Amino acid sequence: MASPRSSAKPCRARSIWRWSLARRSSSSSASCEAGKPDEHARAVDAMRRAADLASAAGVVLAVENEPGYICDSGSNTAAFIDAVASPFLKANWDPANAVGTGERPWPEGYEALKRHIVNIHAKDTAEGSLVRCVPIGEGVVDWRGQLRAANDDGIVEHISIETHCLPLLENSKKNLEVLRGYLRGVMELGVGSGE
Repeated sequence: MASPRSSAKPCRARSIWRWSLARRSSSSSASCEAGKPDEHARAVDAMRRAADLASAAGVVLAVENEPGYICDSGSNTAAFIDAVASPFLKANWDPANAVGTGERPWPEGYEALKRHIVNIHAKDTAEGSLVRCVPIGEGVVDWRGQLRAANDDGIVEHISIETHCLPLLENSKKNLEVLRGYLRGVMELGVGSGE
């Protein structure tokens, strides 16, 4: 298990607000993204409290890996979730957000985090998600490998397209078509096929 880097900012969930919003909308899960810097132990404690509230409400929280925070890479996000130690805290895996963390999003980041993943964000980047996002397939994320692994492992039944490059509508449509093509290729290979 990886230990959090001391220079990274810890995850601080805006969980109560998002949990409340998800509960009011009858959603079965809420997304808790990394927030402002805080101490690691305080962040873990806060997330434990949020996970306890989620448990009582019958929802699952999902921490999204974000660049520049303790939950930036797959390994660091897994370490944070492991420290919280609640079945009501899972991960929203965003491979593009993990670019530039010193860990390849797939396979290393994914392998470290896969036991916690409940959702996957799909976007791509040429230099890091805070620097320059591009349409899926034009960046450095190995989406074919990532999708094949998620399919082989039965991780999720869906992924969320998160277009961060303009024009949004045009690139969202493009991202959808590229992902559909990649998924067709995965399905043609069959589950457990590897490469």
